[in-house]
Amino acid sequence: MKIDTNSLPNDPEQLKKMLLELQKVVAEKDSELAEKDSELAKKRRSNSRAA
Repeated sequence: MKIDTNSLPNDPEQLKKMLLELQKVVAEKDSELAEKDSELAKKRRSNSRAA
């Protein structure tokens, strides 16, 4: 995500709100990636046992 500094609000409260929203999105994406990593690791383990 690229943020143009000229498009940011001058109001500190609005900036805080934007930051909290961004942190929430990043945390959700991190959780999704961790879940996918776990699934891939399980598949690799099951494939290596089958071989």
